[in-house]
Amino acid sequence: MAEEEESPLRATIELCEEPTMHKVHVTYTLYNTSDKPVSVLRRGGPLRPIANAFAVLDAAGEEVPYNGKVRRLPPQSDDDWLDIAPGGHLASTREISQGYKLQPCCSYTVRPPIGHTVRESSSDPEGTWRAVACDPLVFTICPEDDSK
Repeated sequence: MAEEEESPLRATIELCEEPTMHKVHVTYTLYNTSDKPVSVLRRGGPLRPIANAFAVLDAAGEEVPYNGKVRRLPPQSDDDWLDIAPGGHLASTREISQGYKLQPCCSYTVRPPIGHTVRESSSDPEGTWRAVACDPLVFTICPEDDSK
């Protein structure tokens, strides 16, 4: 059995600000840890312009249903690939509260995707699925202080 080559990517997911009952913004950053440029397929992950690229779990570990917009994507083109320079990164901020019904005084876990389709050379036009290491994000929505 051939040994799997190490992925050139790693990722982080962070809160942009303290979550409220009305807004929860997260930033997903994808890093190219290799010494060669790579291209990442935008669709099917958090780099696309839609919030449902993450799995959101409640405190019991149950997935919170996505109830936001769903789009039908056109056929894949070269415009769907995003380039990341060696040692570079791409970041995308999403308001996940637009697509998930989040309750106050509850804790949630945002689980990022486990991988991306990556094109590491022009001889691989379709790209290859590569695992991406990224820790989940855990946060609690606290009730807002109405005394202000």
